[in-house]
Amino acid sequence: MKGGRRLKDARLREGLTQDELGQRSGVSQRLISAMERGYRTGSLSSWQALAQALNVSVTWLTEDEPVSAGESDGVEGILADESSPPGLRDLASDAGMVEALGISAIEWHALRSLDPPGLLSREAYLAVLFAMRSGLRPV
Repeated sequence: MKGGRRLKDARLREGLTQDELGQRSGVSQRLISAMERGYRTGSLSSWQALAQALNVSVTWLTEDEPVSAGESDGVEGILADESSPPGLRDLASDAGMVEALGISAIEWHALRSLDPPGLLSREAYLAVLFAMRSGLRPV
């Protein structure tokens, strides 16, 4: 499996050291380091544990190209941008929900980068978020 660059990017975006991610996921710091540098591929169970600890899907984590989530992709950026989709703005404005779900910068970026054929409701964005976290690909 690929994904070393995304693994490191996701870890840094969450503000974690390799050791902290290891404690959160149960994957050794040495293996995380080797995976990030591309020296080891890791097992599927390692990728699953890391993805869960980072609140991303295994699919996203192991894709080839890293996604850079900028400041404009966070709650503040979404609320400040009047062109943000209404359903996403509704989700971002619900501070209690955002805090309870612990939506990461990477997840905000993924939600914001959706290009649906029509407008999505807040509930639809939540469904996409849960699908991403479970490793499913929304259609």
